[in-house]
Amino acid sequence: MNRREVHTMMMHPEHHAFFEMMQQFRSLNLLATLPLPRQDYMVLYAISCLQKEHPDSCTVSMIAKKMQIPQPAVSRTLRSLENGGYLQREVCRSDRRNTYVSLTDAGKAAVQEADQTLATFHEGIQKRFTKEEAEQLMALLQRLYAAAAEQLAEMKEGAQKPDGKTL
Repeated sequence: MNRREVHTMMMHPEHHAFFEMMQQFRSLNLLATLPLPRQDYMVLYAISCLQKEHPDSCTVSMIAKKMQIPQPAVSRTLRSLENGGYLQREVCRSDRRNTYVSLTDAGKAAVQEADQTLATFHEGIQKRFTKEEAEQLMALLQRLYAAAAEQLAEMKEGAQKPDGKTL
């Protein structure tokens, strides 16, 4: 018996059902259906969104902030995407600490293709629900997310793990 099975046996059945359902959604791995790896798509999507807001000034730090990940992780992915021809980077002439990033035509096409894949997936799900059911489900999912974020924040505010370490 592995650790997960032992932990599951000790968990309250309601807790087990909740976390099992979360795992089932995670195992769907929707982003694996995209034409690019998940991280590449997420970076290209962030750049696409930022370019709509700031057409001439999308920087590496803006991308990291939007994605809520460390700048070095973004830089590694940008290097790979630049080598693949999906984006171009240019160091700011007036402040060499800033690097501007923009999508190439290939990058825009990759985002558009991925967006179409996700739209098709969403439409396929939507047609299985009435409009009212879909609206109710979205409202419940938003409440679930807000409750989970709030609970996690409360737990992190100095709460401790069972082993005495701070979360």
